[in-house]
Amino acid sequence: MLKNLEADRACVAETAAQLHNLEHLVAKLRAEQAAAQERLDSYKYPVLTLPNEIVSEIFIHFLATYSRFHSPIRRSILTPLTEICRKWREIALATPALWSGIAFCDSDIPTSLRHRTSCSSPISEWLRRSSSHPLSILIIDQYSSPSDMSRATIATLVQHRARWEHAKLHLRDSVRLIDVPLPRLRHLDLTLSSPTILWGFHDLPQLRSVVLNRVAAMSVTLPWAQLTSLTLRDGIERSGCLAILKQTKTLVHCTLNLSEYRGFMDPDINVSLPCLKTLIFTSHGAWGESVVDFLATLIVPALIELRIPQRFLGTNPSGSLSSFISKSGCTLQELRIWTENSLECRHLRDGYREAFPSIQGIFVESESSQVIHY
Repeated sequence: MLKNLEADRACVAETAAQLHNLEHLVAKLRAEQAAAQERLDSYKYPVLTLPNEIVSEIFIHFLATYSRFHSPIRRSILTPLTEICRKWREIALATPALWSGIAFCDSDIPTSLRHRTSCSSPISEWLRRSSSHPLSILIIDQYSSPSDMSRATIATLVQHRARWEHAKLHLRDSVRLIDVPLPRLRHLDLTLSSPTILWGFHDLPQLRSVVLNRVAAMSVTLPWAQLTSLTLRDGIERSGCLAILKQTKTLVHCTLNLSEYRGFMDPDINVSLPCLKTLIFTSHGAWGESVVDFLATLIVPALIELRIPQRFLGTNPSGSLSSFISKSGCTLQELRIWTENSLECRHLRDGYREAFPSIQGIFVESESSQVIHY
């Protein structure tokens, strides 16, 4: 009995000593924790010490890595910039350039909102945030019967047309809303679905770069004489293409996707493009007609770069190219040939280098690697 009593007293004493040690250790750890927290609270993260103007520029360059256009309706890459911290949100909201690239696609509109005539929430808010900054606009109006919401949204964007600098428009009936002065527009990418509406742009003093699909090229009138870059895609007819090129004397870069149908080519026609430096022919089909007759109409003395599929050069590719270069009197620096057969790339390249030793860069690549950005 006495033995058990002594043992319990010893256990209590030992436990009390251990608890004392633990309490001392806990107190020490709490003090260390408080000191560390105090240091953290006083620490300034380098990124948060940057001037607001620098952070704003970083945001702008961050977006430049991605698409120019962002949808106010769907969650975009801009959204996280407003969710990191309060300071970043304030900076982002106060940077008009971040909100100047607006994408609108009528298919993004929820079914429940398609019959509303107000677009006050997302589009109008982005327009307000963009302040007076030049706008980049993407409009895809793909439904044959546009909704009330779609019409109202496009009408709102058109109200700000004086700030449009870049516009990429895929339109049906909404084309009637766009036939208005666009004083700051520098680049127009236009896709039309209906060839029945003929219309023109007449007040585009800054326009320099244009991308048109076949229907748009047939349907619109533009200030061709002031363009420096032109892309005609989706198989434009050759006669229509030449009719446009005759008016583009200041053209520097040109990309053409000609139709399979050759039509009648007057051998006496000459189209002079004295400033043209880059000429690219593209193909998105299995047809194999040559464009030798088309090349024969062109006089391009300043041309330094030509890109063309091998099959476009007819049965005597080297001869066709030699005739084209000789007629234009140009000094090519780069020739890029695309071929259907990847196995013959090296053989063709050696042949072209032998035929044209004065051309510094000659490249022959598989047509499957052909990438054209419109």
